[in-house]
Parts: sequence; C-alpha cells; structure tokens
Amino acid sequence: MNNSGYSLSQNLEIVSIYKYTPDDITEEKPTPEDQAMVDRYVKQLTGHVLETRVIPPIFNLQWLYDLTFDEKKVLHFEEE
Repeated sequence: MNNSGYSLSQNLEIVSIYKYTPDDITEEKPTPEDQAMVDRYVKQLTGHVLETRVIPPIFNLQWLYDLTFDEKKVLHFEEE
C-alpha cells in the first residue's frame, strides 16, 4: 500500500511531497501536474462554500434583515 503526503504553504502551493511505502519514506519534488491536482482538490472542497456565500451590497441592509429573520432565504435552503 502506497500513500502520499503533501506539505503545503499558506498559499496552498506544494512545498514537498512524501511517498510512504511499507519499507521506505521518500521525499519527491513537486511537479506542475501535482500542483494542478492539489488545486483541483482544493477547489472541490471549497467551491461550494464560495459559490453559496452571500456577499451583500454595502448600501442595502436587506441582507441583515434576511440573515436575522429569514435564515432559509439567505442560506439557500430548499423547502420540500
């Protein structure tokens, strides 16, 4: 069984990759393909949150009323 571990910077860039095998642990240099894979996984994990967040206009306080009194509207809950 082989496993991989990724060490990421604060900007989610790969610093190093560790490959774990039953007999050895090796460190590998990241490739652009590895970074692209990490970027895809991060987007899959965070994409839904970023797409559904509410960014209210500063000049309109309706969002505050909705957040306080109409939680279903703000959080996009579907009524069944």
